[in-house]
Amino acid sequence: MNTKMIEYQMFTKCNLKCSYCYNYFDQSPEALETHIEDLRKISSLADRKTCMVVNGGEPLLLKELAKLINSVEVDTNMLTYTNGTLPLKVYEKFVNEVRKDNLYFTVSVHYAELLRTNNINEAYIANVKYLINN
Repeated sequence: MNTKMIEYQMFTKCNLKCSYCYNYFDQSPEALETHIEDLRKISSLADRKTCMVVNGGEPLLLKELAKLINSVEVDTNMLTYTNGTLPLKVYEKFVNEVRKDNLYFTVSVHYAELLRTNNINEAYIANVKYLINN
């Protein structure tokens, strides 16, 4: 099977601020409409054998990430991720609003940073469990 990947990096802003991260500057999210317009143009290059990756920094810092993903009109595979440390209500909102059947979602575990900041706690574990189950 011949596959392609198109990566759309919205911004570099992240809530973890890992010292080793290649996102060395704190670029905040643009307006949702700007991302929708850009992603529609880029996704026009995609087809069923393409995986469109929507990432950041931390993609879910864009409060309307589900709306952005839903705006892609091409029938293509999509992927986004999170570091799992945002409040549970952020993940619940995303899961309830996203409408793509072919969306893949990963939790990017920055284990060393989570240990350093003492963020491996019950809330983090609950977030990961929620995302796995939904």
